[in-house]
Amino acid sequence: MVAWLHEYEKNSKYKKLEQQFDQNKKYFESRCNELEQKLKDERSQIRSLEKRNGELEKEASNYQSALGVATSFNLSDDDQNHSVRLNQDILSLHDTLENYVTNLKPNIDVNIKEAKKILHKYKCQTEISEKKPNKPVIKAALQRHVLEVIFEQADFYFTRSNKEHYLESEIVSKTVELTDLMENFYNNRLGDDRVTRHTPIKLRQQVYSALGTRGFNDIVYSNGISKNSKHNFIHIISKKINKMMNKFRVIKDVEKRRYVNSLAEDLIRDVVRIFYFRLKIQEPMAQYRWYENNEKINKSTMKSVSEKIFNATKSLGNKVKRFYSGGENSNLSIDSVNTYEYVDSDAEMTNNEDNYEDLDMTDQE
Repeated sequence: MVAWLHEYEKNSKYKKLEQQFDQNKKYFESRCNELEQKLKDERSQIRSLEKRNGELEKEASNYQSALGVATSFNLSDDDQNHSVRLNQDILSLHDTLENYVTNLKPNIDVNIKEAKKILHKYKCQTEISEKKPNKPVIKAALQRHVLEVIFEQADFYFTRSNKEHYLESEIVSKTVELTDLMENFYNNRLGDDRVTRHTPIKLRQQVYSALGTRGFNDIVYSNGISKNSKHNFIHIISKKINKMMNKFRVIKDVEKRRYVNSLAEDLIRDVVRIFYFRLKIQEPMAQYRWYENNEKINKSTMKSVSEKIFNATKSLGNKVKRFYSGGENSNLSIDSVNTYEYVDSDAEMTNNEDNYEDLDMTDQE
């Protein structure tokens, strides 16, 4: 009996221990599951925080990059307005001008009477005749004359507004007004931050970059009815200079004449884009001037032409055109586009409505 009681107590004790063990096991299993779930949640939160941290770092980098863009005037190497690309486009423009004026031979008749008038306009002392036309001199004078006409018409265009084809003129006017206001804002409001200080320059660069890319392209009508059309300025002035040039030289070959006349539109568009838009993108703004006759020229930064053309141009007795940077720190090194061939008149140029073919007029041949 005693042995049975002893065995019973022993079994009861084991059962209690087993029950306690089972309870502890369930508790620790439950606790372990809770901790594992908490660990998973913590790891998930860490991954979420790491992802958010990466996003914030990227956002901060973008802000820093945007700040750099907003306060930097440098143009990337692949930007079409980088000094190297711009210089190449100026050289290309000169090639177009040469092709448009032509070399005045062969199968091209030069009107010596009209040529004498243009040389007289530029006060050139060189004598020309039917037997000795001196075509390099005439060619140089005609190239200058074509540029002068485009400049005159463009100068007048940029005084006009209030019509669709004067949109470029209005943009330029508003840009000048807004940049002046921003400079006034920077100078007359307390503070000194780079963004405000550089805003007038960045604004000028952005606007003229857009104009230099799409300015004077064909006009798109938003009404969905009218078809796209050539820009009025390009259409009318191209006809004007074609008509003008036909007074000085007659191209006998019909196909060549058609090709040369077709160059006028691109020539006008490129001249205006480069001289009125893209030079203003540089910081400091690039400028151009006319070399005085016999003024020394730095040939290391100018693309030379043949000695024959150079001597012919010198005989015009006026000025030679050159591009130069707007300041000592400018990254623009544009000095020439075979500009020995461009000659300028000493007479003052006037831009009045009497000698301008208004863009509102329908040009008919």
